[in-house]
Amino acid sequence: RHPWSLPFAFLLIVIVLSSLYFAQAQVIISSPPTTPLSPATHVGQALADCSVVFIIEETLAHPTKKNITLTVMPAETADLYVEYGKDSGVYTSSTLSQRISAGVQGRFLLDGLEPGKRYFYRLRCKNTASSTYDARPEYSFRTLRGGNATFSFIVFADSHLYALYTRANNDNVCGTNVSGFNTAKTSLLYFNQSLQNFLPPDVDFVLVGGDEAMTHCPTCSQCMVRGEDSGVGTVGSLREAELRYELILSPTYYGQVTKYLPVFYKLGNHDGEPGFSDAVGTCDNYDTLLNYSQQARLRYVPNASDVYPGGPSGSYYSFSSGNAQFIILDVMNGPTQYPQQASDWTLGPDQLAWLETVLTSTKKQWTFIFAEHLVGGLSDPAGHCYYYGRGGLKATDNGELNGTFLGEQARLDDLMNTYNATVFFSSHDHVALAGEKRDATGQGEGVYYVTSGKSSNIGGAWLSQSWFVDTMDYDNNGIADYLEGRWGSDHSGFFKVTVQGSEQVDVAYLGSDYQNMTNNGQPLFSFTVYANGSSTLPPF
Repeated sequence: RHPWSLPFAFLLIVIVLSSLYFAQAQVIISSPPTTPLSPATHVGQALADCSVVFIIEETLAHPTKKNITLTVMPAETADLYVEYGKDSGVYTSSTLSQRISAGVQGRFLLDGLEPGKRYFYRLRCKNTASSTYDARPEYSFRTLRGGNATFSFIVFADSHLYALYTRANNDNVCGTNVSGFNTAKTSLLYFNQSLQNFLPPDVDFVLVGGDEAMTHCPTCSQCMVRGEDSGVGTVGSLREAELRYELILSPTYYGQVTKYLPVFYKLGNHDGEPGFSDAVGTCDNYDTLLNYSQQARLRYVPNASDVYPGGPSGSYYSFSSGNAQFIILDVMNGPTQYPQQASDWTLGPDQLAWLETVLTSTKKQWTFIFAEHLVGGLSDPAGHCYYYGRGGLKATDNGELNGTFLGEQARLDDLMNTYNATVFFSSHDHVALAGEKRDATGQGEGVYYVTSGKSSNIGGAWLSQSWFVDTMDYDNNGIADYLEGRWGSDHSGFFKVTVQGSEQVDVAYLGSDYQNMTNNGQPLFSFTVYANGSSTLPPF
């Protein structure tokens, strides 16, 4: 044996171990660990603020009882991952790092969660020139509930956000001398107040009732989003549709709350996905509209049917939380030709069969159904393009609460009665109104119909039409009941619904008013539904 062999061997071992150590250190710097993080190394870390610029910031989607999806869209190529845990500042788990290109949505699954628990998270990020991950601020969310838990959610409808944006920015962003500038600007302030009224959140999630991106919008002015032309009127290209989704999900608008609250989307009549688009563009529903709008939605809003049972494009789906079943319907895609009367409206055979399957199989105490409007409803006798699907409990064959609903809504009402569904939430009418359907004998069915109000301060030409006032006048005193304060409201606001286990459901319409902070956030009307189907709604 040579005298230098032992020192040489020792030196070789040191070199190898050092190489492994530094290689491992480099991996930790360039990408997150693949095993759960140690709380001891992730408490109270002083990290630089993330310098990466984002088109769309943290957006929560698709919560379940065991995981949730977080999406972001950077404006520059960046390496990103998410760390999370049950305690603020203590992150016991992380996702893998992804390199996300500029303008591409990154999606991260936060897995291994427990039902009904609050979790804290933060996004770690670096640009491609950096070797160190910085951090975005910490936010939190709650998973869907199990068992018989008490929880609350928000129903938020009809802001017409993109349309307001085009009319409230009459400068170099959008057209000059735009009609309705002052009204639109005021309506955006009401919308922003609505968002602020449920932050910080004491609710689990938000259900948005449609008409936000407004890819179908004959009245939208010429406008720009992030320096790109987002079109005039209804979208004429995929990129115009994409820009409108970028606008509504931006930090200025829904991005204020999507960091904290997962959002469930329901399609509205202005969201551009009708089944009755045609080559001549009846009522601005051109045959390219569905394709542009659906592609844009699925680029920015992950397909709900990837997680929940429903239709292939995620336009209708169902989920449960606690002792409640939630069913989101797509009333716009059913008809294959522009509907001329109530009987033309349909969910289509596939969606209708799916709905009955969900209602048959659910074991939950409460079932909430959400649709843009009744699958039928009233239309303007003059045939106005957007007067279809109007009205609530009096959209019946005899024009009274005890009549049979017009169109396919009669079938849905039968299903709701058979399977003890609780509330049918519709949007579209821009007023808030609640009532219990009555059977032919005048007795309450225990099924409640609620029109969801408006989160901004938009109006509607139909509101002054005598036929519309009559269908919303449930007590037949000549005044639409959303003006009387006991059963409804015409003010801007949103519904907060609290499910109290199997005992009761509390429903309150909370007003949003940036000009009168005394009344802002206060219930404009409210009622409770009990397990036996009775409620505290005043009798008509």
